[in-house]
Amino acid sequence: MARLLSVLLPTVLLWTGVHPDISLTAGATHGLLLPEVVASVTLRYFRHPFQPVQIYRAASSAHQRLLQRDLLDVVLRAVGARCTVSFATAGGVLRTRAILLGENVEAFERLLDGFSTSRHDYSGRYLLVLTGSGEIQWRRLFEALWRRHIVHVNVLVTRNGTVDAYTYRPYSPQHCGHPVLSLVASYANGSDGTRRNLYPARRLTSLYNCTLQVGTFEAKPYTFLERKVDGYVELGGFEGDLLRLVAHRLQFRVNVTESPNQLQWGSIGPPGNSTGTMKLVQDELVDLVIACMAVDVIRNVYLKPGWAHYTSRVLFAVPQGRPYTGFEKLFRPFRVDVWAALGTVLVGVVAVVVALSCGRRARALRAFVYGPLVSMPLLGALYLLWGGVARHVPRRNFARSLFVIWLLFTFVLRTLYQGSLYLYLQRSATYPPLATLDDIKRSTLHYHMVNIAMRFFVDRPEIGPRARFVPPGLDTLGSLVAGMADRYTDRVVVCPQDMVAYHNKLTKHAGRAIQVTREPITLFPVTIYYPKKSFLTQAFDHEIRAISQSGLMDFWVRNYGDYDFEANRREPRTGGEPRKLTVQHLVGAYELLVAAHLLATVVFLLELESVRVARLRRLLEFCMDIRYVSLFWQALLLQAAGQTPTEPALKRLVVRETVGNHFSEVIVDALNRYYVQNHSSTLVMRLATASPHTHHLQSDIMDEVMQRTSHTIAYEFRSPTAPPRRPRIFNIVFVDGYAAFLQLFRTLDPAHNDFSGYYLIVLTTYGRLLPDTLRRIFAFLWALNVVNVNIATADLQDHTSRQSVLLYTYYPYRSGGRCEQIEPSLLHRFRKGQRVDRTVELFPPKLDNLHRCRVTVCTFQLPPYMLLAERDAAYGGLEGDILTALSRKLNFTVRVVQPADGELWGRTPAPEAEPNSSASGCVRLVLTGRANLTLGRFAIRGDRNLVLKHSRSYYTVRMVFAVPEGREYTPFEKLFRPFARSTWVWVALYLGAALAVIYAVQLSRSRAVREFVYGRGVHTPVLNLIGVTVGGGLLRLPTRNFARTLLLLWMCFCLVVRTCYQGSLFQYLQERKHVAPLQTVDALVQHDYRFYSMLGSGLYLQQLPAVLARITWLPDADESIERLLLALATSRTPATAVFTDVERLAFHNRFRAVRAGPVHMAPTVLVRLPIGIYYPRQSCLANQFDRELDSLLASGYVTYRLAHYVNYDLFGRPVASRQEPTPLTTDHLIGCYETLLALLLAATALLLLELVSRRVEPLRALLTFLQTE
Repeated sequence: MARLLSVLLPTVLLWTGVHPDISLTAGATHGLLLPEVVASVTLRYFRHPFQPVQIYRAASSAHQRLLQRDLLDVVLRAVGARCTVSFATAGGVLRTRAILLGENVEAFERLLDGFSTSRHDYSGRYLLVLTGSGEIQWRRLFEALWRRHIVHVNVLVTRNGTVDAYTYRPYSPQHCGHPVLSLVASYANGSDGTRRNLYPARRLTSLYNCTLQVGTFEAKPYTFLERKVDGYVELGGFEGDLLRLVAHRLQFRVNVTESPNQLQWGSIGPPGNSTGTMKLVQDELVDLVIACMAVDVIRNVYLKPGWAHYTSRVLFAVPQGRPYTGFEKLFRPFRVDVWAALGTVLVGVVAVVVALSCGRRARALRAFVYGPLVSMPLLGALYLLWGGVARHVPRRNFARSLFVIWLLFTFVLRTLYQGSLYLYLQRSATYPPLATLDDIKRSTLHYHMVNIAMRFFVDRPEIGPRARFVPPGLDTLGSLVAGMADRYTDRVVVCPQDMVAYHNKLTKHAGRAIQVTREPITLFPVTIYYPKKSFLTQAFDHEIRAISQSGLMDFWVRNYGDYDFEANRREPRTGGEPRKLTVQHLVGAYELLVAAHLLATVVFLLELESVRVARLRRLLEFCMDIRYVSLFWQALLLQAAGQTPTEPALKRLVVRETVGNHFSEVIVDALNRYYVQNHSSTLVMRLATASPHTHHLQSDIMDEVMQRTSHTIAYEFRSPTAPPRRPRIFNIVFVDGYAAFLQLFRTLDPAHNDFSGYYLIVLTTYGRLLPDTLRRIFAFLWALNVVNVNIATADLQDHTSRQSVLLYTYYPYRSGGRCEQIEPSLLHRFRKGQRVDRTVELFPPKLDNLHRCRVTVCTFQLPPYMLLAERDAAYGGLEGDILTALSRKLNFTVRVVQPADGELWGRTPAPEAEPNSSASGCVRLVLTGRANLTLGRFAIRGDRNLVLKHSRSYYTVRMVFAVPEGREYTPFEKLFRPFARSTWVWVALYLGAALAVIYAVQLSRSRAVREFVYGRGVHTPVLNLIGVTVGGGLLRLPTRNFARTLLLLWMCFCLVVRTCYQGSLFQYLQERKHVAPLQTVDALVQHDYRFYSMLGSGLYLQQLPAVLARITWLPDADESIERLLLALATSRTPATAVFTDVERLAFHNRFRAVRAGPVHMAPTVLVRLPIGIYYPRQSCLANQFDRELDSLLASGYVTYRLAHYVNYDLFGRPVASRQEPTPLTTDHLIGCYETLLALLLAATALLLLELVSRRVEPLRALLTFLQTE
C-alpha cells in the first residue's frame, strides 16, 4: 500500500498542477521524504544544458532493488521533462552529473570500481543516496571517494524522520589529504535544505598550509629552480611567480619534483608509455606540472588542462647577419647613388681628356684647359683625388679656375670618405638577419628544435631532412638559444619568444642581442596540467583567471624579458667611445693593396711584351694618354612565367525527393556550404503555431536534413530553461508564420545568441506568402541587428514540376541614400528538378559597402588617439585615422557625438542595471542606442565586456607615471663632469705624489739633490708643476738628463689629461645636463611626490594604496593632463607625478617639446591595456570592422600612423640640438668665473698672511719654507 501511495501521489500532484519543488504535505508517509529531497537536489544542482544526469544503482537483495526502483519512479515523475536522465553510459562522453543509489558502503564501492576517467569527470557533481539501514562506515566510504578525488559529493541518509546530507573535507587545519566527515544540511521536508548550498562553486578555498607536489624543470624564463642550502628547491620565473601567488591565496606549500632523467617535457601516451614530466603527472606522482606547458590535443586526452594563463609565440631564433668583409667596408661610406655620381664625374673627365686629345688644335686646347706642361692630365686628376700634389700648376686663369674647382671637389669628397670610413672600419657592421619564414626555407640552415615541436610543421614535410632535435637535459633549449647570439651560424632554433626576450635582457649591456624572425610560426597558449582525477582545476582556474585579468601575468612576463625585437634588429649594441683600429679593421685596405700590386705586375708584363709587339705598344701609349679608360656595361634579363591553376570540378549534390517538396535539398546545400565547422555546433529552433500540418512538415524536413548532414554538422536544440554556454554563431529556425517567428525571436538574448552569426529561417507556411509578412520579419530582425539571414519558403501546396523554393533576404544599406530602409529582396529561386546553382552567394556580404550611410561614433578629445577640430567635424589622431581608413574601405560617413555629462569613457553598469540611470559617458550613449560605436583609448575590460561587444585589439597602451626632469647640474658641478670619480682620484694621486717628491727634496736641504731632480736655477718647482699641468710654459729648462726626462714625462702626462678634459668640458658646458629622474613607484612615494590621475583611469591604481593615499583626481578632460604636462616640462611643479599612458607623453614630446621641453617618465609600466572599439551587444558592424582591422594591422598601418603623432626618442635624453656647435655664453662659463673668484679670494688670503708674517716670526718661517727657495 505504501508503494502504491508513493507512486500515485506525485502523479496526482502533477495532474493537478502542483509544482514538484513544493514540499509534499505533512500527511505524507515517511517514505516520500527521501525521493522528494533527491528530486529537489536534482532540479537545483544537477540540471545541465548538454549533460544528462547519469543514474547508477547497486543492491544485493530483491527488496532493495524494488525499493530503489520505486524511489527512482517518484523522483523521475517529480523531475519531469526539465532534466534529462540516462541509465547507460555513452562512450566518449564524460559524465559530470551522477546519482548513485546503494544499500550500503559495499554497494557504493562496487559502483565506484566501474568508474573510469575516460567516462566520468571526477571533478563533477555526485550524489550518493543510501537506501539501506544499519551502521554506516563513513571512513571507508569517503576514503573510496578520496582515492578517486571525487570531492563535490554529498551523501543522503534517512534518520529519525529526517534526511541528512553529509560530505567530507579532504583538507582541514589538522589533516592533509585525510577525509573529515561534515554534516551539510538536514531535511524535515523538501524545502528545508534550500538555505544551504550543497555544491558551492568554490568548495576548496583553503588547503590549510598542506603540501602539493609540483612537477617541473628549468625552462627560463618560465621556471627557475633556485636550490637553497638546506636542499629545498624554490620555483622562480614568471610561472613560478604565478604559482607562488596562487599558493598564497589558496594557502598551500609547494614541493618541487624535477623531471626524471632531465627529460623536460617528455612524451605523452597511454599509461606506462609516457616520459618526463608527462609521466609524473599521468602516474599521479605529482599534483600538477608547470613549465611552459603548451595546450596540446594529445595531452588533453590523457591529462586535464587548466585555464590558459598566457599566450606566447613560437618563432625562429636566427643567426646574426654575415659581417661585411674588409673589402666591402671600403665601399660602405657612400651609397650606390654617390658612387654612381662619382663615376659619372670621372667618366666626364675622361671624355674631356679624350676630346682634347683629338683634332688639329689639340695642343692649343690642352694648354688652354689644363696648361702646356701637364703631360698626363687624367693621372694628375686621379692623383689629386687620392690626396696627392700637382707637379705643375697651370698659369692661365681658366685652367687655374678648373684646377681650384677640382681641388675643392676632391678635398670635400676625400674628407667625407675618410671620416665615414673611420667609423665603418670600427663598427662590426653585418648584413640584416633572416626576417621571414620564406627566407629560412630558401636558406640551407638546419632546424633545431625539441622533438615535440615537430607538430608545428606537419604541413611542411620538406623540412624533415633538415630537422635536428635538441637532446633533453638541464635547460638545453635555453643554452642553444643563448648560443645564437654569437656562437652558431649554421642553424635556426624553434623556440618561444620569451626565451629570446629573457636572454636579450640578460645580455643587454654586455653582449649581442639574439635575432628572431618577424613572422611567428604559431601562437601557443600556456597552461597547467593536472592528473585526470584532479579536483584542483576549479579552484586554481578561479584564481588564475583573476590574476590574468588583473594584468599581473603580463607584468611578470615583461619583467623577465626585453621584447623590443625590432630595436635589437635595428641598433647594434656597441659602446659610444671610439676604438683603436686593428689589423682586422684594415683587411680591406690590405686586399686592395694586393690587388693593386697584381694589376701593376700585369701592366709590367704587358710593357715588356709591348717592346716586341707594335700594336700593343701603341695601345698602351693610348691608354697612358687617357688614363686607363674602361667602361663596363651590364645587362639584366628578367623573365617571369605565370601558371594559371586549374579549378577543381564541382561535385554535383545528388539528393532524393523529400516530403518537404525539395526544401531539404536547398537547406542541405546551404548548410554544407556555410555551416560545416569543426568547433561550433548549429543551434536548431523550431515553433509551429498555425496548424499541426506545419509541425509535421517541419519534423519531416528536419529528419531529412539531419540524416544527410549529421556526419559533418553537430546540432544542438534550443532549451528555454538552459541557455548555451557561449553565443551560437550558426542557427537554423523553423517557423510557420510571423506569430511563431515573433514568439521565438523575442526571447533571444545577445549573451546567448550571436546576432552577427548566420541565421537560416525555414518558413513552412501553407498558401501564398504575403510580402508584408516578410517585411515585418526583416524589420524585427534589423531591430536586433541580425543581417546574415535568409528566409527559405515555397508554396507547399504546389506539387507540380513548377514548384520552387524562394530564398529572401534584405539589405540594410543600399545605394541612392536608402539607409536602414528594410525591403525584402529575392535572393534566388530554386526550381524543382534543376541542379542547385553553387555560384549563387546565399549569404552575400552586406556590410562591405555601406553606400555613404551615416555611422554615429561617440568619442572625445584625447591625444594622440583622437584629435577633434573645434569648428568643423574633422578628426585625427591614431584612432581617428583608423576610423577614417574604415570609413573609406566600407564607404560610410561619420557623425561624431561627444558625451555631455563631463565624463569621457563613463561608468559601466551591471548587466542587469538600467543604463540610463547607472551608466554615463560614451558607455551610456552606446548602451542606449544613440551611438553605433565608441572609441578613444577604450581598454578592453571584463566589466565592459558584460554589457558591450568589443572589437579586436589594435594596440596595447602602457600606463606609467610622468615625472619632472631631474635637477640640472650647477655650473661648478659641470667642471668635474668630464672625468669620472676614479679618474679624478688618480689625477689627484699623481699630483700628490709630485708634491710629495718636491717637499721630500726640500726637506733634504741638499743643493745637489735639488739640481739633480728638477734642475739648476729652478727656484719654484711647485709653481712650475702647476703651470705645466694647466698648460703654461717654463722660464728655465733643466740641463741635467734625469731632470729633463722627468719634465718630459710629466708634460706628456699633462698633455693627454688636459686634452681629454678640454674636449669633454666643451661638450658638457654646451649641454644642459640633468640628474636622472626617479625610476620606480617606490622612489616616488619615498620622495613624497604628489600623484594626479584622471578619474576614468583610477581603476588601474586600486592595487597601489600608497599612491591612492596622496592622489588628486582630475576631471575626465585632456586639458587637465595638458596643463600638468606643460608644468612638468617647464619644471614648475616639482615632486609631481601624473598617471597617463606612454603615447600621451610621446605626443607631447613631438609637438610641445620644442616650446616647453620634453616630459620624462618613470620607466616602470604599471599596467598594459589592450584597446579597441566598443559596440552594442547586438551590433552587426563588429565582425566586418574586425576583418578590416586585421588588414590594417597586417599592413602596418597602425604603427605607421602612430609614428605621425608620437616621438619616443626624447625619453631619457635631452632634446636634439642643432647640428652646428653652440657658441659658449656667459651662462656656460659661470663655473669658471666661480673658480676664478675662489682663486682670487685664496690669493687675497695669502696676501693678508704675507702682511701678517712681518710681525709673526713662525708664520714667516712657514711661508719661506713653502716657497721652496
